[in-house]
Amino acid sequence: MAAGQIAPDGWRLLIHPEDAPEFIAALERAIEQRTSFRAEQRSRRGDGQWRWVESLAAPRYSPGGEFQGLVGISKDITERKETEEAFRASEEKFRQLAENIHEVFWMMNAAGTEILYISPAYEQIWARSREELYRNPMDWLEAIEPQDREQAHAIFLRQLHGELIDSEYRIRTPGGEVKWVRDRAFPVRNQAGEIVRVAGIAEEITGRKNAEAKLAHQVAHDHLTGLPNRVLLSERLRQGIDQARNSGLMTAVIYLDLDGFKFVNDTLGHDAGDTLLQQVTARLQSCIRELDTLARMGGDEFMLVINEVADDQTAMAIAERLLAALRRPFTVAGHELYVTASAGIARYPGDGEDVSTLRCNADAAMYGAKRSGKDRAQLFSPALQDAFVKHLELETALRRALDQGDELFLVYQPIFEVHDGRQTAFEALLRWNHPVLGPQSPAKFIPVAEESGLIFRLGGWVLRQACRQCRRWQDRLPGVRVSVNVSALEFARPEFADNVLSILQECGLKGGLLDLEVTETILLCDMDDAIRKASLLRGLGIRISIDDFGTGYSSLGYLPRLPVDTIKIDRSFVAELEINPQSRSLIEGMISLVHSIGKRAVVEGVETPGQLAIVKNSGCDEVQGFLLGKPVPLAASSDAPPQSTASPFESARHPA
Repeated sequence: MAAGQIAPDGWRLLIHPEDAPEFIAALERAIEQRTSFRAEQRSRRGDGQWRWVESLAAPRYSPGGEFQGLVGISKDITERKETEEAFRASEEKFRQLAENIHEVFWMMNAAGTEILYISPAYEQIWARSREELYRNPMDWLEAIEPQDREQAHAIFLRQLHGELIDSEYRIRTPGGEVKWVRDRAFPVRNQAGEIVRVAGIAEEITGRKNAEAKLAHQVAHDHLTGLPNRVLLSERLRQGIDQARNSGLMTAVIYLDLDGFKFVNDTLGHDAGDTLLQQVTARLQSCIRELDTLARMGGDEFMLVINEVADDQTAMAIAERLLAALRRPFTVAGHELYVTASAGIARYPGDGEDVSTLRCNADAAMYGAKRSGKDRAQLFSPALQDAFVKHLELETALRRALDQGDELFLVYQPIFEVHDGRQTAFEALLRWNHPVLGPQSPAKFIPVAEESGLIFRLGGWVLRQACRQCRRWQDRLPGVRVSVNVSALEFARPEFADNVLSILQECGLKGGLLDLEVTETILLCDMDDAIRKASLLRGLGIRISIDDFGTGYSSLGYLPRLPVDTIKIDRSFVAELEINPQSRSLIEGMISLVHSIGKRAVVEGVETPGQLAIVKNSGCDEVQGFLLGKPVPLAASSDAPPQSTASPFESARHPA
């Protein structure tokens, strides 16, 4: 990858020019070698001040092996760098400082055989006395976990020769506690340039390593069930295909969808639905082997990759075992629930030879099972092409709805500023009321619109209607904005920015009154193009928001580069705020992360005063949810904004 791709225009505003070449070179090596990436560089803050920052990230790749971005964390290390400089300037000042800080400062002779100095923090981290270490300088190595010891020692020998290289390893205290330690060394030279001593700084990084592990898990796993997500499933399925190709056995894919799950959500609420999904996950996991992979595809859909399958009967037997496990009653919120599922099976190589085909055919077979009466498993066959007919019927109905214009309409949900309860915007949401079939879920017809190309007409219609309404609202709510969701296909079109500008001019709406909501995936598909378009739109005053942040592939390393104004944290992170301390810590961390990169944080899905109080105290900027206003249509005889109330903000100011 060329440096220009890694560091496009504007990069020098973030990275100090003296540090940029080494930073970019390290990044290129990490991408080429598929290894983690660590760098220390000076970065410019919003106030223009240069700060030393430690960046740690790992590259992420698509199921097809294409580089998609980095996931990582950054830490301000200015104080530590200044400490090191102080050491170089004055050993005595260094010694005084070392006695009073949490990091371990150490100094050895040039041969590494004698400890000249070790600070008191060593006893806190290693739980061993300094006197013992002075007597036996290599005791620190014996404390390192066996799996890390050889590499840590090799790095130590390189440090003795003047290499500025970090070492991270696990130690075990005499009490059995395992801790992560980061150790970095630098040579102390005489006037002739000879190394006369080696000094270093060691710090405990257990918290950071745990956070990294949690972050890596979140990237590849569903937050509700803990199961692998689509990204990890695709990789596991690809591995299964490779194994089957070599072994001659089949790899089977079972696509499973719960029957009637929506009814549970509608009658008992989303919390009950989430609990049911967790119980379903436990049941399914009890039926599979370690070498197989169960993943949550989203909503109430699961997919299982089964390796080393001898024949169709074996695959069908496994699917039947899964369905039988779900037929036993579940207990949720005091209710006894009976849940069934429909399962579709596709096999390699007969039903497809790649990940995408197998997944699609298993999905088609699952819909065939539903059409056949549900609570059953169905092997894929060409006869299941009937599903495409149904798809075509829905596409035709949607095309007619666009032509006639009387079935589609928008509903609006208010968004509020947290600190003063002032309403700042409405989010426009598309709805479709079919004359025969009734209301159609956007989750059902939006994918059809995207697959058929109707999404471009549909997106233009939504943007035009929303901008017209916002223009009319200005007399009653001056300054209130309208927020509109943008699909990936729309954003990818070269003329997208021009189309937005044209609609604004047509409606007489200022750019500063429009928010465009996009998913993070949209921006990462083609980073350079996304930055160009987003920058152009923001130049017109239009705000860009990343929607549903945290629910999919989150490329934290690229967030500071993206020219966006707002990060919208998905409602799924709000549901357990009042009962789960970990959820509260997570959302506080996400809001802090958003603010650390200079973006505004909006929290969606706030439904109780307690949740509102928590997100308010966590420092979020804006909020929306059923507590403050549900998505509602305009009154048939009025263009006035939907009525909403911000009264819950009063109780949120003084939470119990």
